[in-house]
Amino acid sequence: MDIEPPKPHPPNIAAACRLQQSLVAGLTMAVLAALAAAYVARLESPPPSEGKTPILTYVAVGHGAVAIVIVMLAPGWVTNSARRRIADHARTSPTHQKLSTQDQHNRLKLQLLPVYTTRIIINAAILEGVAMIAVAAYFIDAHQLALAMALIFAFFVAIQLPTVDRIETWMDTQIQHMQSHTDP
Repeated sequence: MDIEPPKPHPPNIAAACRLQQSLVAGLTMAVLAALAAAYVARLESPPPSEGKTPILTYVAVGHGAVAIVIVMLAPGWVTNSARRRIADHARTSPTHQKLSTQDQHNRLKLQLLPVYTTRIIINAAILEGVAMIAVAAYFIDAHQLALAMALIFAFFVAIQLPTVDRIETWMDTQIQHMQSHTDP
């Protein structure tokens, strides 16, 4: 008697997308709220002394430059590692081989969804961290560069906002990549 493996349900991409959107929106709003508070506090404070070097602003700029490089590289590292692991498991799993093509596709999507979430968390957290450093620099240095940087990085956090279509397209691309590299 051959027992059929349980069929994976299609992942609920919309629910995961809402969770990711909540995360990105929350981080964006936190930056904007902190920036508004710093801006109002600066209005009530005396301006910094003339000729003072805005060292924290320069530190924020340095963090921003490093963050941009990390945001460009880290998600690819996470994706490549996870994709290899998922593809190796799919290739060697007898259970996976017994599934129909559609069920295999659903199982791969189910395994890729947390990878996409991890990418969103990494990018949004790194960018939000730089934005908060820029907010602190603006609060202390009152330099317009720090203010602009906080706004720019808040925007960078906001554009991480996922959509269901973006997630599905990304997952389909990853599955195609896995299949093109695992077929003999």
